[in-house]
Amino acid sequence: MNWTSVTFCIGPENERLRVTLCARRRHPYAMPTSGETCGWAITIEAALQRAADAQDRRNTGNNNVEPIMFKVPPYIRTLQPRAYNPRVLSFGLYNRDFQTMSRMDKVRLEVVSAFLELLKTIPVSGVDSWEALCTRVAGPLENAPALRELYDDGPEECLIDAAGVRAVLTLDAVYLTNVILSFQKSRPAIFKGIDDVFRQKVSSHNLSAVLSDIWLFENQLPLSLVRAVWNTVYGSYNSDEQFSFQLQLFTRMAMDMYLLPHAKIKFEDSRRHDISYSSCTHLLHCLYNRVCHLPPSSDSGRSTQLRSSITPASSPARALTIPGVFPGLHIVGTILSTSYLLMSRSLNRILELVGLSRPCPPEQASFEQPRVGSLLPVSELLKGGIVVSGRRTSVTDLQFVRSNFYKATLYLPQIDIDDNTEMILRSLVSYEMIHGEGEHKLISYLSIMDDLINTEEDVRLLRKGKTPVIAGVFLGEDKDIASLFNALGQNISFRKSKECQALINNVSNWCAQERRQKFIRFTDRFRDRPWIIVSLAAATVLLLMTAAQTTYAILSYHTQ
Repeated sequence: MNWTSVTFCIGPENERLRVTLCARRRHPYAMPTSGETCGWAITIEAALQRAADAQDRRNTGNNNVEPIMFKVPPYIRTLQPRAYNPRVLSFGLYNRDFQTMSRMDKVRLEVVSAFLELLKTIPVSGVDSWEALCTRVAGPLENAPALRELYDDGPEECLIDAAGVRAVLTLDAVYLTNVILSFQKSRPAIFKGIDDVFRQKVSSHNLSAVLSDIWLFENQLPLSLVRAVWNTVYGSYNSDEQFSFQLQLFTRMAMDMYLLPHAKIKFEDSRRHDISYSSCTHLLHCLYNRVCHLPPSSDSGRSTQLRSSITPASSPARALTIPGVFPGLHIVGTILSTSYLLMSRSLNRILELVGLSRPCPPEQASFEQPRVGSLLPVSELLKGGIVVSGRRTSVTDLQFVRSNFYKATLYLPQIDIDDNTEMILRSLVSYEMIHGEGEHKLISYLSIMDDLINTEEDVRLLRKGKTPVIAGVFLGEDKDIASLFNALGQNISFRKSKECQALINNVSNWCAQERRQKFIRFTDRFRDRPWIIVSLAAATVLLLMTAAQTTYAILSYHTQ
C-alpha cells in the first residue's frame, strides 16, 4: 500500500513520547497514481458509509458537531491563490503536508516539548504526558472523529487518521497558545523558558510571517482548543473574561500591525457595545468582529444639512416685477422697456457663454451621473462639490454631511496600505462570504472604495488632505493601490449594508438635483475659462449702470 509513518518525538531524550501519524507517501494535492485512490473515490460504498456515520454522530446527544472551518471558495481563490496560502507555518488541517516536516514544524515541536516539560512541574495542571495533554485539550481518543468534522472538506483518512487529527490539532493549539502568551506582559514567570526557546528558534523575520499566517482564513484553529490549553496553564481560577481580555489584546495587536480601520473601544465597554470575544469560533472571527463593529455614538449613513434662512417669500427676485408700460407715462415706459430688453439680452449672452441657457447634453456634463447602486469616482465627486475625508472608525461608520447648497463631505474610515493588506482583507472577505449573516458590512465598505477608485488620480486624491482616507501607503505606486481595491470585489455577490445603501442614496440624490448641476457647470466653466469671469464682471457693471441710468431718468421725470 506504500504507507509511511511520521513520528513526533516529544519529551526528554530518555523518555520520548512518540506520536505517529500514518499516511500514504504522497503530496496532499497530488493526483492519485494508477491503482491508488483517495477521498470519496476509494469506493462509493465507503464514502456513503462515512457520510452515514457522520450523520449518526450529529444526531446522537452531545456529539452534534457542525463545521466551523471552511476553505476559500474556488471562484474567489483562483483570482489570487498566493494570498490564501501560509508563508512559513500551517495550522489546522488545510494546506498541510502530512508527509514531510519543514523547519518551522520542527521549531513548533521544540516549543511544544518545552511547554510539556513545564506543565509536568505544575501539580495543578494534572498533565504528566503527551496523551494526558491531548485528552485535556482535544478530548479522549474515542471522540477524535468529531474533530475532523469541525473542518468542512477536510483531509480524508488516506492522508491522516482520526488519532492523527487529534494529535495535530493539540500540537497546533499548544503552539498557538504559546504565541499568544509570548505577547502577554503578565504571564507566569515559569514560562520564561518557553519564551527563550520561542525567541531563539523563531527569528524576527519568521515571527512576522508566523503572525501573518495565524490570521489566514484557511489557517484558523478552533478557539475551544486554545481555551483548553489556556485553562490548563492558569487553572480553574482563570475565568472566560480573562481569556476574552487576552483575545482582545491579541486582536488589537493585529489591528495595529495591519493598520485596519476600527473604532477604539475599551475592553470594559466591549460587552456594553456588543463586542463578544468569548463566543468567537477562531481568531479571524474575533478580528472580523473588531473591524466591523459599529460605534454606538455614531449615526451611520446619516445625512445632515444646514437649513437656509431665506424663504421663497422673502426672496427679492420673486418680489421684483417690472411692468412694460406705466399708464400715462409713455416715455418712462419706453425707457424701462428698452432697459429690460438690454438686460435680458446681456443676461442671455452671459448664459450662452457659460453654457447654462440650455440643458447640457450628458456627454458634455462637467460631472457624470452615478450608476444605480454605486458611487462616482473621487475625481467626479469633487466636481459635484463633495469632499471625501477619512477618520479612525470602523468600516460600518459611513456618513454623508451636507454643509450648504453646493458643498458636502463624505466621511469614510481611514485605512493604511502595506504588503499584508491584501492578504488580511481577502481572508476577512472570505470569512464574511461564508459566515456572514444578513448584510456584508466589510464587502460593502470595500465596494465603496472600489467605486471611488478608478485611476491613479483617484488614489492621489484619497491620499490628500489633513485627514485622508488612505492615511499611509507602504505598497509601491498609486496604480498598485487602485488595482488592489478593484480586484478585491471580483466574483463576489453580496448584500449591501444599510449604512452603505443609505450613503449611496444620499450621494445619488445630491448629484441628481438639476439646480445643483447647473450651478456646478457654471462654476466649472468659470474655473476652466478665466476670461469668462472678466466678461461676467463687465456685463454686471453694464447692467448696474443701465439700471442706475433708468432710475435717474425716472426720478428726473417726476421732479419735473
